[in-house]
Amino acid sequence: MQPFRVVVTLLFVLALPALAAAQSDPLSSSYLPSIDRDCEHYPDNVWITSSLYKLRQDSGTAPPCPSLFGNKWGTFYGTQNEFIDFQVHVHDVGGGTPGLNLTVSNFVQSSPNKYTIPSATNSVPFNVIVYREAYLNIKNVTASSVTFYGSTGHYPDILIPAVDPYYGQSTNAFPFTISPGNNQSVWIDVHIPSTAPPGYYRGTVTLQKDCPRMCTTITTLQIIIGVWQWPSAGYMPSTSSLASYEAVGYLDFCNQFFNGSYASCAHYPGSGGSSERALSLGYQQLAVLMLDHRRSMITTNPPITSGFSTWETYYKSLMNGTNPSALEPMLSGARYTTMQFSSASGYVNPDIQNWLTEFSHNSWYSATAPIFYPVDEPQATCSKWTAFTQAASIAHGNSPRGQMLVTAKFSDANTCNTLGAIDVMVVPITEMERQGGSLQRASYDKWLSGGSNLRLWSYQACSSTGTCANGTTGGSRVTYPNLDVDGVPVANRAFEWLTFLHNQSGELYYDDTYCWNTFIACGYPSGTTDPWTSVYAFGGNGDGTLVYPTTSGTTNHVTASAGRALSTPLFLPSIRLKLVRDGMQDYEYLNKLTNLGYGSLAKNQVASWIRNSYTFEITGSGLQAARMTLGMAMHQLSYPILVSSPH
Repeated sequence: MQPFRVVVTLLFVLALPALAAAQSDPLSSSYLPSIDRDCEHYPDNVWITSSLYKLRQDSGTAPPCPSLFGNKWGTFYGTQNEFIDFQVHVHDVGGGTPGLNLTVSNFVQSSPNKYTIPSATNSVPFNVIVYREAYLNIKNVTASSVTFYGSTGHYPDILIPAVDPYYGQSTNAFPFTISPGNNQSVWIDVHIPSTAPPGYYRGTVTLQKDCPRMCTTITTLQIIIGVWQWPSAGYMPSTSSLASYEAVGYLDFCNQFFNGSYASCAHYPGSGGSSERALSLGYQQLAVLMLDHRRSMITTNPPITSGFSTWETYYKSLMNGTNPSALEPMLSGARYTTMQFSSASGYVNPDIQNWLTEFSHNSWYSATAPIFYPVDEPQATCSKWTAFTQAASIAHGNSPRGQMLVTAKFSDANTCNTLGAIDVMVVPITEMERQGGSLQRASYDKWLSGGSNLRLWSYQACSSTGTCANGTTGGSRVTYPNLDVDGVPVANRAFEWLTFLHNQSGELYYDDTYCWNTFIACGYPSGTTDPWTSVYAFGGNGDGTLVYPTTSGTTNHVTASAGRALSTPLFLPSIRLKLVRDGMQDYEYLNKLTNLGYGSLAKNQVASWIRNSYTFEITGSGLQAARMTLGMAMHQLSYPILVSSPH
């Protein structure tokens, strides 16, 4: 599928390398490092791609070189305080490949500025993280549509770091062995420091075999990172302006890391034998991981009534955007944008007032007002709205005013006469624009005009895959964005572009650890409590599970490099979580340019590859071209080539 239309909004974009030199642009072609781009100089079975590519372990070989996803080198662009990511893929062409290891050099700019993005892992946090991709055996086809691969097999999703970026623990991710005829992929994250000057940075990726005994070099691949200047010589905000939040099960990591009960959580390092402290420490780790993926995670531990001292110990720094005492996000200054009210007593005063007072006292209210979310998807069943309106009458009567959130569409709330009780309306993408129907965004404008506190958020759930019936394969031919393991990468990343297009200010996601719960058996046709075995639920592979445990019950999926148990068990990101993060970063480009007066440019680039909520270019070429145009246009606000009026 080709992009629907190519919008040439800024003609000078195409002439950037030639024209930029006169403006002393650090991204002038005169500064572009020379690298070897001769395909014949590299092994046929090793190649580099962007993140918009999934290679199954049991199927696929190297595409032709050169091509969009077949090159032996890579050039990737980003801005300050942003993550860029790429992959290295190896296909075994013989009887198996033992002892493969992969290392990444520093990324160095030598001209016109001198700056190094270090790859060292001797201090945390650090800027370069190398992950081995682990695979899930997808035994059912989620849906028959172009936004899914439509076949069973071993798909990459779990990311195991060579060195854990938060505690500095070396793991058994490397070296690895590829079975005969199979594939293995490696994911590389590079965080561009906020102090990195714009320009080109050159680095290398070295692949070796027969490690750790001999470590013979197979090839050295060459990488260029182009850093665009964020406007006004600043850098991308470390907390996305697109507010978000998502849930996590209360005892899920006790179930997985420690094989069971609340009491077993007391084995978490640093807990001092206290299960409550263990939960706080564990969720602090997950919260930091989520902040580095530009997400605000709902924490439900501990339930708070009047005293916030314990809660502040673990979360206050994450609310303020200052580094916590134990863990430091890679995105310096990252903080929560949303937080859900939690109380052991329910939606009653004085608990609600205590929360509002706490947030107001710490100057959090304007940026991180607590969200009150007593019911989920009441639809047009008016009796289900009773708990919501009762909580709203309390929250709205306090000072400052509590913020009420509900997952519903306008017509349902209007039918039940509850519009006045809602502050944040979260509309499923399948209701905002039904497949084959028309966009309903305009129907929310009158409600939004009723107060400055009203917000419209977006939501994707199992309906986005065509079925919510666990155990059902196939489903209707829906083509919305999705968060499924066997969904194409563009579909995993496109949702934030639609949130921008529909002028929505936030996103809700319902769970990150659904298949961690030992009381829920995920999988098809039979269930399992190990998410490494299956994350199939609600008719899809992965909906509700975006992170994985290093240990499931008594099985250590990830160990220290010498085979010992990890000192601290880890929450592992998925490829889908990385793609959501990339979508959040894309939103920042669109949002920043719009705020600077270039809204038409932003909307045109969305339209260059997205026709509507369920029809978009799915190979990645459209998204990549749009992002390049946005990044170059933003960069040229600091290094102009031609004078262009905002429009």
